[in-house]
Amino acid sequence: MNLNDLVTHYVAFRRTLGERCDSTEQTLRSFGRAIGPRTPISRIRPRAVAKFLVGTGPITRTWHFKYFTLKGFFRFAVSRGHLALKQAMFLPPNGIRR
Repeated sequence: MNLNDLVTHYVAFRRTLGERCDSTEQTLRSFGRAIGPRTPISRIRPRAVAKFLVGTGPITRTWHFKYFTLKGFFRFAVSRGHLALKQAMFLPPNGIRR
Protein backbone atom coordinates (compact mmCIF):
# COMPACT_ATOMS: atom_id res chain seq x y z
CA MET A 1 0.00 0.00 0.00
CA ASN A 2 1.32 3.45 -0.78
CA LEU A 3 1.71 6.25 1.73
CA ASN A 4 -1.13 8.43 0.46
CA ASP A 5 -3.69 5.59 0.61
CA LEU A 6 -2.62 4.59 4.10
CA VAL A 7 -2.86 8.20 5.32
CA THR A 8 -6.42 8.31 3.95
CA HIS A 9 -7.30 5.08 5.80
CA TYR A 10 -5.68 6.29 9.02
CA VAL A 11 -7.48 9.63 8.98
CA ALA A 12 -10.80 7.91 8.25
CA PHE A 13 -10.16 5.52 11.16
CA ARG A 14 -9.38 8.39 13.56
CA ARG A 15 -12.51 10.24 12.46
CA THR A 16 -14.68 7.18 13.13
CA LEU A 17 -13.37 7.40 16.69
CA GLY A 18 -14.79 10.92 16.89
CA GLU A 19 -11.62 12.94 16.40
CA ARG A 20 -11.49 15.93 14.09
CA CYS A 21 -7.78 15.28 13.43
CA ASP A 22 -7.33 18.14 10.96
CA SER A 23 -3.83 18.89 12.25
CA THR A 24 -2.93 15.22 12.15
CA GLU A 25 -4.08 14.94 8.56
CA GLN A 26 -2.17 18.08 7.60
CA THR A 27 1.02 16.75 9.19
CA LEU A 28 0.68 13.36 7.52
CA ARG A 29 -0.04 14.93 4.12
CA SER A 30 3.05 17.08 4.59
CA PHE A 31 5.03 13.95 5.42
CA GLY A 32 3.64 12.36 2.26
CA ARG A 33 4.78 15.29 0.14
CA ALA A 34 8.24 15.14 1.71
CA ILE A 35 8.60 11.38 1.16
CA GLY A 36 6.55 11.04 -2.01
CA PRO A 37 2.81 10.26 -1.85
CA ARG A 38 3.09 7.13 -4.03
CA THR A 39 5.96 5.65 -2.03
CA PRO A 40 5.11 2.16 -0.75
CA ILE A 41 4.85 2.22 3.03
CA SER A 42 7.45 -0.56 3.33
CA ARG A 43 10.06 1.52 1.46
CA ILE A 44 10.11 4.47 3.87
CA ARG A 45 13.57 4.70 5.39
CA PRO A 46 14.66 6.00 8.80
CA ARG A 47 16.75 8.76 7.25
CA ALA A 48 13.69 10.19 5.45
CA VAL A 49 11.64 10.16 8.67
CA ALA A 50 14.46 11.82 10.61
CA LYS A 51 14.84 14.48 7.93
CA PHE A 52 11.11 15.25 8.11
CA LEU A 53 11.17 15.43 11.91
CA VAL A 54 14.26 17.59 12.15
CA GLY A 55 13.17 20.31 9.77
CA THR A 56 15.10 23.50 10.45
CA GLY A 57 15.86 24.97 13.83
CA PRO A 58 15.59 23.70 17.40
CA ILE A 59 13.22 21.07 18.74
CA THR A 60 9.88 22.68 19.51
CA ARG A 61 6.34 21.60 20.29
CA THR A 62 5.89 21.10 16.54
CA TRP A 63 8.64 18.47 16.56
CA HIS A 64 6.85 16.62 19.32
CA PHE A 65 3.51 16.84 17.51
CA LYS A 66 5.08 15.44 14.31
CA TYR A 67 6.80 12.70 16.29
CA PHE A 68 3.65 11.51 18.06
CA THR A 69 1.59 11.81 14.87
CA LEU A 70 4.05 9.60 12.98
CA LYS A 71 4.29 7.21 15.91
CA GLY A 72 0.51 6.69 15.88
CA PHE A 73 0.48 6.39 12.11
CA PHE A 74 3.20 3.72 12.05
CA ARG A 75 1.52 1.82 14.91
CA PHE A 76 -1.67 1.82 12.81
CA ALA A 77 0.30 0.50 9.81
CA VAL A 78 1.78 -2.31 11.92
CA SER A 79 -1.59 -3.23 13.44
CA ARG A 80 -3.14 -3.51 9.96
CA GLY A 81 -0.28 -5.65 8.62
CA HIS A 82 1.07 -3.05 6.19
CA LEU A 83 4.39 -2.78 7.97
CA ALA A 84 6.46 -5.18 10.06
CA LEU A 85 7.14 -4.11 13.64
CA LYS A 86 10.89 -4.07 13.09
CA GLN A 87 10.41 -1.70 10.15
CA ALA A 88 8.44 0.72 12.32
CA MET A 89 11.07 0.81 15.08
CA PHE A 90 13.08 3.53 13.37
CA LEU A 91 11.41 6.42 15.17
CA PRO A 92 13.81 7.96 17.67
CA PRO A 93 13.09 7.64 21.39
CA ASN A 94 11.04 10.39 23.04
CA GLY A 95 13.96 12.06 24.76
CA ILE A 96 16.06 12.69 21.66
CA ARG A 97 17.88 15.99 21.40
CA ARG A 98 19.90 17.40 18.56
